[in-house]
Amino acid sequence: MVSTVTRSTVVILWSTYLNLNLRVMVLIEVRVAAFGAESPWLRVR
Repeated sequence: MVSTVTRSTVVILWSTYLNLNLRVMVLIEVRVAAFGAESPWLRVR
């Protein structure tokens, strides 16, 4: 059985990971929307 401490630690790490992922994705979206038209190489990335 997985202990409560381990489970809560995993949940905290997972939520932090998801938060960072969402932030990075939003930043990329904003950047592509702002500079995508002028710099086609950003779209390829």
